[in-house]
Amino acid sequence: MLAKPFGLRSSPMLRRTSGAASGLGLTLSSATAAVVAVSRRPCSKAIHPLHLLRRQNHRALQATKAMSPSSNPSVTSPGSAPMSLCSCGCPHPTKPTLAVPSMSFTTTPELLGRHNFPSPTPAEAVGKEEVVSLVGGRLVQSLQREQPPRGSGIQPLLDYNKHWAGEIALLNPDYFGQLAKQQQPQYLWIGCSDSRVPANEIVGLYPGDIFVHRNIANIVCNSDLNALAVIQYAIDCLKVEHVIISGHYKCGGVTAALHEDRVGLADHWILHVSAVKKRHWRRMLADLPSRNHLDALCELNVLAQLEHVVETHLVQSVWSRQNIEDTAAKREGRLSHNKPQDEVEIHGWVYGLEDGLIRPLLTLNRRSNAEKELQEAADAVFWRYGQL
Repeated sequence: MLAKPFGLRSSPMLRRTSGAASGLGLTLSSATAAVVAVSRRPCSKAIHPLHLLRRQNHRALQATKAMSPSSNPSVTSPGSAPMSLCSCGCPHPTKPTLAVPSMSFTTTPELLGRHNFPSPTPAEAVGKEEVVSLVGGRLVQSLQREQPPRGSGIQPLLDYNKHWAGEIALLNPDYFGQLAKQQQPQYLWIGCSDSRVPANEIVGLYPGDIFVHRNIANIVCNSDLNALAVIQYAIDCLKVEHVIISGHYKCGGVTAALHEDRVGLADHWILHVSAVKKRHWRRMLADLPSRNHLDALCELNVLAQLEHVVETHLVQSVWSRQNIEDTAAKREGRLSHNKPQDEVEIHGWVYGLEDGLIRPLLTLNRRSNAEKELQEAADAVFWRYGQL
C-alpha cells in the first residue's frame, strides 16, 4: 500500500538544541510512543505513516517478551495488553477489549537510527531546532507553537494545513488517496465540545480511526436527534465495536450546572447535568467535601450519559438480538453466529486536563447487569471522593 519505505527527515523535526532539551526536560533518547492496546480489524484503509513506526515498536516489544524468563501468560508486564476473556467469564478466546493507555512507553531512538535520513534543504534548516514526539497520534513539535494571535484571520490555519498535508504526503504519498476511499472506525466517541479535549489526539488515533460526536457536557438525551442519529449510523452502518462517552474534569457545562449559572442556549444541555446533580445532591452534601463536588459531578454525569446510551432502543435491540442467538445456539447444541467484531461495548471515561490521562469509570456490554453496575460505579465515585 505504501509507495516507498517509511522514513523521517532529519530536518529541524528530528533535532533539538541542548538548551531546548534542558528547558523541556526531553531529549531524543527519551522520545516515546504510547502503547494503546486496541483490537484492530483487517481492512484496506489508508495506513498513517506513524502506524508503521508503532508496528515496529510492537514487534520489538514482542521480541523482548519472548526473551523474558517468565513464561506465565497470566502475568503481564507494564505496557503489555491484559489477557482478555469473554465478558461472561468463560475461558474461550474473544477479541481483546479496549484498554486505557498505560504509563509504559516504548522508546524509538534505535528504530529511528536504522533509517538514512536525507539532508535538510536550506528551507528546512531555517528556524529553531526541534524534536518530534509521537504524541496524540500525529507529529507534534515539542517546542509548542504559539496559537495564532486574535485578529490574524484564518490564513494561519490554511498555512498550517498545507504544512501538515505536505508532511504526511512526503512520508506516504498514497495516504490521502487510500483514506478517501472509505472509513472503517472501530470507535464512536461522544465527548464534550471543549477545545482542550480533541478525541483523536488524546487517544493517539488518526483520521478515519474514530467517529466523533461532541456537544456541551457530552450529553446524550432522547430529545437530541443529532446524537441519536450519530449513534445509529455508527452502530448500524459503520459497525463500530466501542461507544465511548468521555467527560472531563473542570467541564464548563458541569460547572454551570453545579453553580446554577445561566449561559444562554447551552442551558438546554446543561439542564440534563442539573438533573444529574439533583439526583445525587443530598448524598453529595452529606458525603463529600465541597472542594470535590465538581470532579465528582463530572464523573456522575458520564455515568448518567452512559446509562442513556445503554437505554437507547438501538443498543437494546442489538444486544437482545445477540442474546437470543446465543440462547438458540446453546439450546440447539451449535456454535453461535455472533462474531466478536459484532459485539458493542459502552464505555464511560473521564479525562484529566491537568495530566492528559483518561480514567475509565465503567464498561457495559450485553451480558452486564447495567442497573447494578451503574449503581456500584456511582457508589465508587462517592467512596473515592469521600476519602480525599
